[in-house]
Amino acid sequence: MLGVDDFAPRRRQRYATVLIDAETGERIDVPPGRTTQTLVAWLREHPGVEYVRRDGSGSYGEAIRRALPEAVQVSDRWHLWSNLRGKVLAEVRSHAARWATAVNPARPGGVREQTTRERWHQVHYDAGKRVRGRKRHLLVDTCGLVLRAVVHSASVQDRAGAKLVLAGIRKAFPQIGLVWVDGGYVNVVDAGLVGWAAERERLEIVAVPRNADVKGFQVLPRRW
Repeated sequence: MLGVDDFAPRRRQRYATVLIDAETGERIDVPPGRTTQTLVAWLREHPGVEYVRRDGSGSYGEAIRRALPEAVQVSDRWHLWSNLRGKVLAEVRSHAARWATAVNPARPGGVREQTTRERWHQVHYDAGKRVRGRKRHLLVDTCGLVLRAVVHSASVQDRAGAKLVLAGIRKAFPQIGLVWVDGGYVNVVDAGLVGWAAERERLEIVAVPRNADVKGFQVLPRRW
């Protein structure tokens, strides 16, 4: 079985076609270019291939049909699972809002305020973030899908807000065992969230620290 895929010796500048023995994984050849004609020429110089495993490239499919009309074409495992994952993720995203409503029933304390005075008492100030009003805490999975969202007063500190969003989460999502947070949720002064999560929710809390040498916003692994 012949495996076919494209390869970039210099990304966005120069491409080639990589040909491997799909059973042993050994490289056979790397002809320059990734066009239909590139593969047609190689296949005609190397007849006898009965099965070709390739990606979803239309140019490779056309090349195989021209040079080896009797050969059987199959999708390679990586692209097959990648395409399936993409379709499943898109389907999940399309229903995310409906599922969030189903697994996050209204909380008793979340009754909407009826008067201006009542609304005002629910609006406070976060001196650390310099935010007046309300904040929201989100719990997302590693695909970025929202599992739970809690809106609360801006005066609620991050560690207290984390407890609101994590409370009872194992009942809705029993497969969750590890939660990554930023350094603001766990510090030497107050590590209560870690013990609370382990005892009450059977969750492991792991903080992803910032690089102290970088100022301003920075992209951190597992957080962005």
